[in-house]
Amino acid sequence: MILDRPWERLDTERQVEVPWLLAHLRAQAAAHGGPIARLLDVGGTDSPYLAWLPQYAATVAVLDPRPGAFPPAGVRTLRGALGTGERLILGAPYAGVTCISVLDHVGLAAYGQPADPGQLARAVADLLRLTAPGGTLYLTVPTGRDLLTTHPGGGQRVFSRASLAALFPAAAWAWADERCWRLVDGEYVPVTVDACDAEEYAGHRAASVRALALVRMGA
Repeated sequence: MILDRPWERLDTERQVEVPWLLAHLRAQAAAHGGPIARLLDVGGTDSPYLAWLPQYAATVAVLDPRPGAFPPAGVRTLRGALGTGERLILGAPYAGVTCISVLDHVGLAAYGQPADPGQLARAVADLLRLTAPGGTLYLTVPTGRDLLTTHPGGGQRVFSRASLAALFPAAAWAWADERCWRLVDGEYVPVTVDACDAEEYAGHRAASVRALALVRMGA
């Protein structure tokens, strides 16, 4: 089956986030000797890459508080959000968890969700609980100087590398891969991981984006 790649036609950071994510999932499945057992996507109910995920996992679920369109074949939809204090029954843990440009809105008034100042910390704790020891969290966020701003969907956060290191400390997560891209003349180009530290936000898209593959520590 030939799947469309709609992210290639977007003018946002999805241009680079999605190929990075799919390359990692492909490599994880290959290392496993076939599709991994279970994969959870967080916040991607309307994301163009959902249809691709069943290639890399036997079971795929997407968790999102928003109602979405009918999910692609092989993807189960779960209504809910991380960090709300609810004990979500999600069948954890997962060998892979994907969180693509989601944490930058968590706890802010965005996409119809109310502001909750403590939600981000609780959501990160949920990600730790949901990712199996030895499993991988695939995370992307706008990066630069720490900043709260807005974009067309509502509240918007930019993370510094120091803030991400505090949220995902080495005691709990091994940073297996870290990539950065910066918007230059309307295109995202790869840059060194410290080349985006002063960036802010660019209207409807990230001026710089950071991608992390984080391996869950522990037995």
